Amino acid sequence: MDGRSHERLTALFLGATAPMVALASTAPLEAAVGYLAGGFLGTLFLSPDIDLPESRPSRRWGPLSVLWAPYRLLHPHRGASHSWVYGPLSRLAYLGLLATPVLALFGVQPLEAAKELAPQAKEAWPLLLGYLVSQWAHLVQDRVPVRAV
Repeated sequence: MDGRSHERLTALFLGATAPMVALASTAPLEAAVGYLAGGFLGTLFLSPDIDLPESRPSRRWGPLSVLWAPYRLLHPHRGASHSWVYGPLSRLAYLGLLATPVLALFGVQPLEAAKELAPQAKEAWPLLLGYLVSQWAHLVQDRVPVRAV
């Protein structure tokens, strides 16, 4: 399936499921917005197809796309990057690695910041859920069989 079709179908699915996320929350508007934000970031910038240098998500990174070259070397297309658990988590971990030196430039110690933010982590669940749903919607469209890793 081409990238544009992936994006359209995933956007439709995210839009259709956002009301359910809102209904499950004590802060419905914030939950729906967080869910959609996570989903669209996952679809547009962190798709499983980031493992292809010419993919739409890779091109959106512009000149910074080169930062994903090591990830691509470790994850050939439709390999581990297209798995149900490892794939989405590996992209988040890699993004964290990319962010660490940038944060350090501003004097932010990532581990210390994480400790301070941990009590508010429960408020970020819609963002994470939206991201994961966007990743899994992509895998469904690629007909990747469900397996743990």
